[in-house]
Amino acid sequence: MIRLIDTSLIPLKCKYVCKILFTSTDLATLRLQVVFCISSTTPRTLDLRRRLAMCFFFDDLSYSEEHSHILMDLDNFMDRLEDSAFKTNDQTDYRELTARISLLDVAVDDGRSIKLDLKDKAMEQRFNKDVDDFCSTIKVVLKHIGRTGAAFISRIEAKESLELVSRRIADTVRSKPKPRESWFDKARERKEEDLEAEKQGMASFVTKVNNGKIAH
Repeated sequence: MIRLIDTSLIPLKCKYVCKILFTSTDLATLRLQVVFCISSTTPRTLDLRRRLAMCFFFDDLSYSEEHSHILMDLDNFMDRLEDSAFKTNDQTDYRELTARISLLDVAVDDGRSIKLDLKDKAMEQRFNKDVDDFCSTIKVVLKHIGRTGAAFISRIEAKESLELVSRRIADTVRSKPKPRESWFDKARERKEEDLEAEKQGMASFVTKVNNGKIAH
């Protein structure tokens, strides 16, 4: 007979749970499976899921010690993407890389921090710029993978994962959608540039005339 245990009576802390799972495996692919097994339907389990994803992504157990919204910092994520774990070469395990990117996606979630006040317009603007810079950093990792052929399925999957995560963050983490550039915007910019060049050319011509360098 199976006896059901009321886990709500067991005072397990996130830090304790994360420590057990963190020390169980070093492989990103297995760590990702562990994270995916944790529900995100309640605030408590979502926080545990994000804390664990941060621990795995940064390979640092200290990210289990505080609530995920306290520890959230996009600069730290960008710095982590500069580490050797995200530098690709002939020996790169692209399945592991894909798993680490998926862990990043879970860890970032909505990208919000308790220090972030989106009612402050200047802070909101800085936040959205940080999100854009973050997406650009992810795309740098993607770019370094290079061209892939049909024989390199794991590389293709890694590039697709990077592209999807970058797009997801750009579309859902920003406080407002990024302004879209249209062909008319570019055409207007070119006209403004041409007009400015004409103004500079005319100013130069008038200066030469006034200085007597051009004969009447």
